[in-house]
Order: sequence, then C-alpha cells, then structure tokens
Amino acid sequence: AGAFYGLNRTALTAATIITQHEPFAVTACFSLIFLGLFAKHRKTVYWYVAAACLGVAFATVEISILLDGAAILTVLVLYGKQAWRTALGLILKGIAIFALAATVVWPKSLVWGGAVKGYLYLVYIAVARKTFSPIGPVELWGFKLKTYPWEFVSVVVACLILAAFFRHVKNHPAVWPFLFYALFFFLATTVATVPYTYYHCSLFVALAVLAGTSAGLISKLRLGSLLPAAILVAQGVQAWTYYDEQVKAQQEPVADTDVVAYFRDHAGSALVPYYHVPQLHYYSPKLKTIGYDTDWSVDRVAQAIAQLGPSDLVCAEQQCRAFEASLPNGWIQGQERITRDVKPEMWVLRTVPTRD
Repeated sequence: AGAFYGLNRTALTAATIITQHEPFAVTACFSLIFLGLFAKHRKTVYWYVAAACLGVAFATVEISILLDGAAILTVLVLYGKQAWRTALGLILKGIAIFALAATVVWPKSLVWGGAVKGYLYLVYIAVARKTFSPIGPVELWGFKLKTYPWEFVSVVVACLILAAFFRHVKNHPAVWPFLFYALFFFLATTVATVPYTYYHCSLFVALAVLAGTSAGLISKLRLGSLLPAAILVAQGVQAWTYYDEQVKAQQEPVADTDVVAYFRDHAGSALVPYYHVPQLHYYSPKLKTIGYDTDWSVDRVAQAIAQLGPSDLVCAEQQCRAFEASLPNGWIQGQERITRDVKPEMWVLRTVPTRD
C-alpha cells in the first residue's frame, strides 16, 4: 500500500503543489486507519481517536464531509439494527470529540459559524454557479484513463481481485472505511468534475490500502507474488513518467514563478487570480491577498479593490486592458509587466480607490 501510494502519479502531483488537499490527505489517512482499527477490534478508543482526526480533517478542505459519511456508515454497518442504541451512542460521542477537535484547530468553524457559512456558500457555487462541474464525469474519467492509463491499471486489477476474494479477507471490516470512502468519492465526482489532479489525492489513499489488501490476498496463491511485482512495475512507470514531465516542465517559463518573485518582499495588499493565493500566502506571508475568479464582473472587482484599499491588481494583459477601460477614473496609478517570455503576459495595475 505504501509503495502504491508513494509512486502514484496523483500523490506525486499533490505533493509538489501548495494546496490544502495535502494536509487533508494526511488527516484522511489517519482517520481511515483508526476507523479500520476500530472496525477490526471494536475498541472505542480507536473510534474516539478517529473522531478527533475527522475533526482536524474538517478544518482542511470541504471534501472532508465524505470522510464523515464513511465513518458513520462504518459504525452503522458494524452494529446493524440489533445494536442501534450502541451505534447511536458512539456516533453522538464521536460528534462531540469531532466538534472539540475542529474548534481547537479552527475556532471560527463552530463557535462563530464559519463552517456553516462555508458549506452554504459551497452548495451555492456548486448548484447555482456550477463552479465544480465544468465537464461531465464521463469526460473527466475518460480523459484520465486515456492520458494516464498506467495509473489505473493496478487500481482496476486490485479492485477486481478484492471483489472476487473479499470473503477470504480475515478482518474484512477493517477494509470497510477505505471502501466506503472510495465509493463516496467516486459518487462525488459525478457532480464535482473539476479536473485538478490534486483534488483526488485522498481517494488514492483509500485505493492504496485496497490495492495492498488485494496484493496480500493473491500473494498466498501459487505465483501470487507476481501481483505485487506487477503493481510496483505499474507504479514505477507512473513515477518515471511524472519525473520526465517535470523535467520538461522546468525548462519552460511559467507565470507562477514570476508572480511569486515579484511579491517576495511585498507587505501591502493584492488582488490576484485565485490560483495564486496559496503560493503567495506561503512565500509572501506579509502580503494581504484576495483571490478573484475569471468570471468576476468589473463591479465585483471594484468592490474587492475598495475593500483592500491601495493595492496591486494582478491580471493577464487582455484582462488588464478591460479593467483599465472600466474601472473608475483615477483608480489606476501605474502598471508594470511582471512576466517574461510567458503567454499570456501577466501585469500589475497599481490601484488607489477613491470615493468619487
């Protein structure tokens, strides 16, 4: 399982990007491991630790709600109708520990309703604006299968083997949390089809354990040791392909590097395309940033500038020209190109909002 995940293309991609999905993958891994231990041994201490991990995961990224669903389903399947009171008691105690852990790492989540506001806004942009559904699920997974087939060869083989020999897994309840989370995640991708590879890094945490379980099952059979070897070969091909891609990518200039370099020693305010926000938070912690999306109207951009006060507006050249023509007179005090040999060129407009 460790080799499967460590050499997985999605995991490698996520590990080289600054995103909140990285800490979520770690907390998801711990949550699922302790849920599996609880399902195997029925010791409540594992459930309580898992609930605390779930609370920390909740503070990282919105997709953590799928992890919570997998945890609840695990308890319900374990105890069934005959022991529903026990299941309900465990769930309620788990919610209390979950809330405490979430509040410790993210006080605004529950104390000031930050989580409720966040999830309501998430539902709004997912349902009303279709922000997370730019393409269909068939197009999403079809693209992945065609472009990175080696990433799914071992996954498909392992899942087929696990389905065929699941009854032979000695402690199969320990696998349930990983299986439930993987299923929930796949269902979620029928709606959330944003094609960002790092979004799926936690899914491959669960798939890695399922693949490891399959390898353990088949290794007991004659010539069964060939499966782990085949998995390692498939994963090795992924890792080498990813390495080759990164070597080639480093030879081409990208706007991200120039934007980060420009703001390295800045301590003011900036309105930037949303995908630059994590990078600037990391490399320029003194810089106050607000991210904007490509579909923002000029009025909405103007409101954000008014909120920030004197600030730098980062935009592609064509978009900057549109802002220059549409923002109120006198707001733009200067401009500067910040990228070299990159298309589209990125510019900075120095803005000073007025009340006129």
